Amino acid sequence: MNKIPLVDIFAGPGGLNEGFSKIINNNNTFETVLSVEKDISAFNTLVLRSFFRKLTNKKKYFDYINKQITKEELMLSHQEEWLKANQECLNLEISKNNMPYLLSKIKSKINKKQWVLIGGPPCQAYSLIGRSRMKNFKDFSKDHRHYLYKSYLEIILKLKPSIFVLENVKGLISSKINGKSALEKIMNDLSLSNSNSKSCYKILGLNGDNSFLNLKSFTVNMSKFGIPQDRERIFIIGIHEKYYKGSLDKIDQQDSISIHNAIKDFPKSVSLVNHGTFRKAKLTDVINLDQFKKNIVNFTYGFDVKLKNFMIDNALKVHQFKNNYSNTNSIRSHILDDIYRYYFVSSYGKIFGRSPRITDFPKSLLPNHKNIHSFVDRFKVHLKDLPAKTITSHIAKDGHYYIHYDPLQCRSLSVREAARIQTFSDDYFFEGNQTQQYSQIGNAVPPTFAKQIGMILIKYITQ
Repeated sequence: MNKIPLVDIFAGPGGLNEGFSKIINNNNTFETVLSVEKDISAFNTLVLRSFFRKLTNKKKYFDYINKQITKEELMLSHQEEWLKANQECLNLEISKNNMPYLLSKIKSKINKKQWVLIGGPPCQAYSLIGRSRMKNFKDFSKDHRHYLYKSYLEIILKLKPSIFVLENVKGLISSKINGKSALEKIMNDLSLSNSNSKSCYKILGLNGDNSFLNLKSFTVNMSKFGIPQDRERIFIIGIHEKYYKGSLDKIDQQDSISIHNAIKDFPKSVSLVNHGTFRKAKLTDVINLDQFKKNIVNFTYGFDVKLKNFMIDNALKVHQFKNNYSNTNSIRSHILDDIYRYYFVSSYGKIFGRSPRITDFPKSLLPNHKNIHSFVDRFKVHLKDLPAKTITSHIAKDGHYYIHYDPLQCRSLSVREAARIQTFSDDYFFEGNQTQQYSQIGNAVPPTFAKQIGMILIKYITQ
C-alpha cells in the first residue's frame, strides 16, 4: 500500500488528520507522520488517538477510557505502539525561535517527494466575536496571531509539500491587516507566485467556484455536507503546479442532519445543581417540587399563556426526571438559576421555534449583570429539528450558547454530545478535565468533513 506522509500543525485534538487517516483510495492512504500541538491536553489526546490507530487488539484502550485501568497500565500493555505514537506527536509552540527545530523535525519525517501539510493557525484573531471583544485594541494588525500563518508559509517555502490545506474561521474574509484583506494577502503569499521561489501553487476553494479573486469561494457551510451543525469555515487548498490536474471535484452535498438525529441515542441525563461557589460546590440532583412550580409561576407572570402553561404543566415531569436520572453523560453542573433559565429557553424554543432574546426573558430570570442587554443572544437553545449551531471553544466557559432542546433535561450539551455533533466517533477519547475536553472539541475540524476533503485530494498524488 502506498502511504502518503501527512504533517498536521496547529493540530488541536486531531480532527483533520483523523479524517485523512480513514481514507483508502486505489490502494493509497495517508499516514500521519507528525502532529504538532502546543496545548498539553490536546497533545495528550493526539498521542492517545495515534496509539489507538496502531493497535490491533483495542481491548486495553477501551478498559482505559472506561476507567478500568490506569494510563500507566495501558502504556505497559502495548509499549511498542505507545513509543511509536509519542514519536508521531510533538508538543511544541510554533514560534520564530522554534521554527528551525520544527523544520528539521518535519524534514526527518518525510522520506518521499510527495507529502501533504494540513492545519489551521489559531483563529481567535480572525473570528468576528474575537475582533468585537478586542475593538479597543489600538493596533489590531500587531496581534501576533495575525501572522501565525507565516510559519505555515515558511514550511511551504522551505519543504514544498505536494498539497496543503489551511483551515480557518469565516471572519478571515472581513479581517484586515493594515487596511488590506487578510485573506487575500494570505492567499497571495501561499500561491508564492510573486516570490523568487521556483515552486508555485494553484490556490483553490472547495465549493465549486475556484476563482482566486472570489474570496467567498473558500467558505464552506458544513451543514450541507453531512455535518450536523451550521458551521462555516474557510478552507484554502494549495496544489503544487507539478501535481495540479484541473479544478477540484466537488464534495457531494447531502441533506442536513438535525441535532436530534445526531444525538438522540444518548441517554437522557440531568445536570447536578451547584449550590455553592465554583471551588466549593455542593452538588445535588434534588429540586423541591413546590418551590420549583412556585418559581415558574412567578417567573412567567404576565407572560405568553401558551408558554407559561407549558412550563407549569411540565414542572412535575422535570422534577420527577431530575430526581430519577443520574448524571451518566458527562454533563457539567449548573447553578439553580441557570437551570431555571435553561428550562425557560428550551421551552421557548419548543413553543416558538427560536431562541429567546434577552428582551424576551422575564425580568426575574435575567442574570444580575450591568451590561446584560449588550448580549442580546446570551442564551441559545439548539433546536431539535435543525442542525446544531456552531460548536466553538466558548463551550468550555459555560453552556449558555449550547442549551439542549429537551426542556425536561434543563441543561447544556455534554462533552460526548458536542463531540458527536463535531462527528468524532464515540471511541475518540479527549484527555484532560471537562473544561479542557470542551475546548478541544470546540477548536477541532469535524473528522467526517476532513475525510471528504482528503478523498478529493488523494487523487492528485496517487502513483
